[in-house]
Amino acid sequence: MKGRNLVFAGLFAFLIPGCGGSGGGDAVTVAQAIVDANGGGIWVGQTTDDSQPGVTQDFVGVTTDSGEFRFLSLDTFGQFTGTFTVSGNAASGTGLGWAPIGFTWTDGSVLTSVSIAATVTERQQFNGSWSTGSNESGTFTFAYSDIHQRTSSFAKLSANWFYTSGPYSNTISIDQNGDVSGSDTNGCIYVGDASIPDASVNTYVFDLTVMGCGLLNGMYAGLAVLDDETVQDDTLILSIDSGQVAIVLVMAR
Repeated sequence: MKGRNLVFAGLFAFLIPGCGGSGGGDAVTVAQAIVDANGGGIWVGQTTDDSQPGVTQDFVGVTTDSGEFRFLSLDTFGQFTGTFTVSGNAASGTGLGWAPIGFTWTDGSVLTSVSIAATVTERQQFNGSWSTGSNESGTFTFAYSDIHQRTSSFAKLSANWFYTSGPYSNTISIDQNGDVSGSDTNGCIYVGDASIPDASVNTYVFDLTVMGCGLLNGMYAGLAVLDDETVQDDTLILSIDSGQVAIVLVMAR
């Protein structure tokens, strides 16, 4: 992906020869079984909100084959996070909807329950609908990004990563062992680690503790991917939450 660019059905059959009588042809019995699709991927696309016809938001989706999803707005940094299951090519899941910082859902909350229902085509599309406990709903249309197929390693991830917005700045350092440390201009301190659940795909797991940060203090967990802004793997997209607060950071080396 450049800049802000950033399961699946199969059938198999067993042919079982029948026991034919003399002079008769063999009968053939076909048994079919649906293979549940793998749901992992990095996805790019848009969401809609039924209460705002014609308005879309650019999103990145990160999903794992084990059933975790994180959908991130590149426009507002709002998030949907949770878990899902796949039956055939139908996915369904539940989780939490995080309003962007400074915004609320229509009922005045910043955190609400969310459910998703989707049709998935493995490593191609992830399209469906979302609804929240605040009685909001909409759709999402995601296309698979082949950056998901890049391998992951600490050699690729290790760097000093920076995020700056106006007077605010944040720096996170990751070493060759996946150890993470960092701080920001608000006095927040970050410590923790990154891990690699599957080295064959471009997805990292982060576990961080935030300290010295007031209401943001806590233990956070989430996912990250490496993206391309100018050169390959020069951008870190990180989505973490504590169960009470969610953070999205798009950081450069």
